[in-house]
Formats: sequence, structure tokens, C-alpha cells
Amino acid sequence: MEKMINLLYIGNSAENIERLKEKSIADINISENILKAVNLLHSGQKIDAIICELMVPGGSGFSMYEWVREHYKSIPFILVAHEFKD
Repeated sequence: MEKMINLLYIGNSAENIERLKEKSIADINISENILKAVNLLHSGQKIDAIICELMVPGGSGFSMYEWVREHYKSIPFILVAHEFKD
């Protein structure tokens, strides 16, 4: 199956990242911290959706959500507080 969307995952949960890679139909860009995520978004790379952990190195998921809403309003944003479960 062809990859359909470009997803940005912000966080460092190895378990969540592995689950996304196993089950996703998306190309996944991983930013381990807020600064890398902001730089990626500013680079102009196409991002269709964002999944962000609540606790992220360099800031919080809430602050990242607010920043994305201010600068990239059209990108869907999902904030996760726990590890993904099957």
C-alpha cells in the first residue's frame, strides 16, 4: 500500500514510534524535541498532521499545540498523554 500522508511525530517514546511505524499508512517524520519540530515545520516540508506527546524535551505538548495553531492553523494536531495501546 502506498504511503498517503506526511505525519510529524513529536516526542521520544520508542514504543509509540514503533507502533506508528508498524501500523501507519503515512510517511513519518520524527522530531525528538520542540526545537527540531519547529525547524522542520519552518523548512517548508509538507506535513499533513501532527501527533505530539504531552511531555516533550524542550517544552510541553500544550505549548507546541498553541504555537502550531498560531503558525500552521490548517494542520490537524493530536496531543497524546500516554503510550499507544493495541
